[in-house]
Amino acid sequence: MKRFLLLFIALFLINIGFSQNLKKVHISTCTKIISETEAELTLIAKMDKGWHLYSFNPGGDGMLIAPEVTFEKNNQITPIGKVTEHGKLIDEDIKGVGVVHYFKDEVRYVQKSSI
Repeated sequence: MKRFLLLFIALFLINIGFSQNLKKVHISTCTKIISETEAELTLIAKMDKGWHLYSFNPGGDGMLIAPEVTFEKNNQITPIGKVTEHGKLIDEDIKGVGVVHYFKDEVRYVQKSSI
């Protein structure tokens, strides 16, 4: 029993030693009042070096998962149109996958709303 317990603890400690920080994308939000009746809700995603987020249309072979941005329903605002993405879009042709569309460093997701 002691050997089993020691083996379990050793495997647990090894797992901790190889773990990584999973917070590679840092999210912030802001609101910009455009007029008395309109506002822009902006979600800003900043990625650590070496990380990226796919575009809403990621391209490729159809196996890539596009991000989904949704806002909680609120009686005081009504969305106008769809969420748009803004940033430096990178198109990369990956052998066997096709042309992939993604953002590096930063992307802004903007939702216009009536207030």
